Amino acid sequence: MCPYDDAVARRPVVFVFVKDAFVVEDVTRTVTELFPDAIITSTSKPEDVPGKLEGLPHLDMAVVHLSPDEVHQSQVGAVLRERGARLLLVGDAAEESHAAAGFDVLVRPFRTQDLEAHLKRTMAR
Repeated sequence: MCPYDDAVARRPVVFVFVKDAFVVEDVTRTVTELFPDAIITSTSKPEDVPGKLEGLPHLDMAVVHLSPDEVHQSQVGAVLRERGARLLLVGDAAEESHAAAGFDVLVRPFRTQDLEAHLKRTMAR
């Protein structure tokens, strides 16, 4: 049980894991602008992901550097699915296979407007 009060429990929680620290910063800034009350946890280091996810009170959306296969087969993917997170995938493997897999995928190069549209659509699911 997390020691969060009701106000925190109602705030959207967003997890950002992208292997490029610059992209993590860009995504985090854009999430903050779109959802100012969001609790955002982020990392660019795969080894930090389990610990970062463990401390979250709930999980509404995750922007993650995973392929569709990794979403279904990895431990991180299992945790995200169990927590009911709406997913926005990034990375080469996601870009190459997104049409068949049915995931929202942020395709590079992207503009801030593209990221905003994906974030809004993913959060609305």
